[in-house]
Amino acid sequence: MHRLSPTLLLISLLALPAWGEDLLILRDGSRRTGQLQACVAEVCRFNGGNLPRTEIAWIRFQGSDSPPQVSEPARDAVFLADGSAHPGHVVGISLGEVAMEEGGFPRPSVAWVWFAGPFPSGGTEAPPPPPPPPPPEGGGEGALWTGTITGRYWGTRDGVFSELNVSVAARLREVRRSDLLLPPARPGDAVKTIGSVITLEPQGTTVTVRFHSSGPYLSCSGTGSTTITASFGEGRFLHPHVIYQKTVDVDATRVLGFDVPLARGALYQLGINTPERFTYTCTSGGHTSQSESGYMIPAQGKTPLLPAGPLVDPEQRFLKDGGTRMEGSYTTTAEGAFEQVEALWNLTRSEDLAVHP
Repeated sequence: MHRLSPTLLLISLLALPAWGEDLLILRDGSRRTGQLQACVAEVCRFNGGNLPRTEIAWIRFQGSDSPPQVSEPARDAVFLADGSAHPGHVVGISLGEVAMEEGGFPRPSVAWVWFAGPFPSGGTEAPPPPPPPPPPEGGGEGALWTGTITGRYWGTRDGVFSELNVSVAARLREVRRSDLLLPPARPGDAVKTIGSVITLEPQGTTVTVRFHSSGPYLSCSGTGSTTITASFGEGRFLHPHVIYQKTVDVDATRVLGFDVPLARGALYQLGINTPERFTYTCTSGGHTSQSESGYMIPAQGKTPLLPAGPLVDPEQRFLKDGGTRMEGSYTTTAEGAFEQVEALWNLTRSEDLAVHP
């Protein structure tokens, strides 16, 4: 039976900076408090210095001083503030998101992160960190981005040609704006605001897919349509829709793990997704059966912290027309049932709907 690949399409590192104390529990059992700026590859940036990831067992962003129970210590795991656990592979952490191979979680929604390895033992415990400050101001409904996203996945595997066409009537609302805060370079220096980070969520976005495949002994086809509306931090969805807007000409790497060139304008990443599935029907040898697949939707904008790869936009994307348009296209490799994917999009911002302070 031929099935569509369930591969998730985007791992984004969204940043919604906060300024508070994080807690690290090292493999030797010792504890450190301070600011975790980012984890990239095998190195974590903590309190302005580098710390090998292999030395870290736990990272706490909020919640109890005691970490949760780990059922599979040989795998990474992310524990959310709502109590849910998500084992997998953590590929990176920024001030805004914990990114896994399967997707990402906004950092404000994460309580603990476990890095695979032996449990910590020995060492001395530091006093518990002070409670984190309240989240930055700027919640509420903002401007609306509307437009179209189209995609096509195609390829031949084992003599079977498969094609999936995707059409998206996009409606993305700016739901949160946070200051982009640069930590002080020296003791006594003030925290500096160098820009903002805007989070978007789908509000009434409609996705339609058409799938067909054919081979010497197999024929499949199916269509599906769904409407996506998500709220900030909602657990059923990944939340990779973000705009990084830098207003001061300083390097933002210490904050985001990467810089945003001031002259290029605001950097954006979109990755519309849904847990919903659609049904397709296959006929082979006179027998008919039905299967399900997830909605595959092309992503927009390469994540600076992650390498290029299948299903990933090869380029970083910047707002056009004075920050009012997202527009672009690409063709790149795919995986699973498909060999290639192409995407085309054009979205505009409705300024008259903005209600941000």
